[in-house]
Amino acid sequence: MKKIVILSVVSILFSTNLWADTVIFKSGKTVDGNIKSIAGDTVTMEIYGVTEMTYDLSEIESINGEPVKVEPKTLQPAEITAPEVKAAPAQTEELRSEDTRTITTKESAVFLVVLLGIILAIFLFYYIFSALCLQLIAIKTGTQPAWLAWIPIANLFLMCKIGGLNYLWLLVLLVPLLDVAIIIYMWYRISEARGKPGILALLMLVPVVNLVFIGYLAFSGSGSGTVPPPVKGEEPASPYQNRPYNPPLE
Repeated sequence: MKKIVILSVVSILFSTNLWADTVIFKSGKTVDGNIKSIAGDTVTMEIYGVTEMTYDLSEIESINGEPVKVEPKTLQPAEITAPEVKAAPAQTEELRSEDTRTITTKESAVFLVVLLGIILAIFLFYYIFSALCLQLIAIKTGTQPAWLAWIPIANLFLMCKIGGLNYLWLLVLLVPLLDVAIIIYMWYRISEARGKPGILALLMLVPVVNLVFIGYLAFSGSGSGTVPPPVKGEEPASPYQNRPYNPPLE
């Protein structure tokens, strides 16, 4: 009886191996069994009618002598477009932010250039107008050389000369706060030298109005002011030096 059972088992195993599928792996390993299914990138085998094993096709060299070819996985259209659609708004916002920053930077640069141009134009106008007026004042008071009005610092010496002040007064200009008072006093003496009220020198404290005051001294006619005292080292000014010569009557 035992012999019959053993022969039956052997015959079953022999018949099973006879109809089995042979799978050869790339590593050289061989597995015999019945292929139950091939789905996607995997193959499921039944070994000895008992155990089921699943293998990756990318690891298999051949099945029943036929080589296995695994096609590369391709992305579906939805998988390709989905990330781009999600990333597009963020990229667009970044581009807009960069464009906005670029425009803001350009506008700031243009505004700065225009502002500097305006400041430079105002400075040049103030310098040219003040120098011209001081030169005319020097000419009308008979103070030479009048062209010193166009030279910075040297024009201060010309102002002292017009007002009859000692040049040592210019040292006080180095003292903060007192320099403003000295400038007012210098224009006070210049105003009197032009025959105008010296109190008008207080107008130098008012922006824009100070230009009007300087222009008034330069372009107006002479008043009845006193002749300024001489600067140290110069001949006293004669009260008749600016009067026309009138021959005596016979």
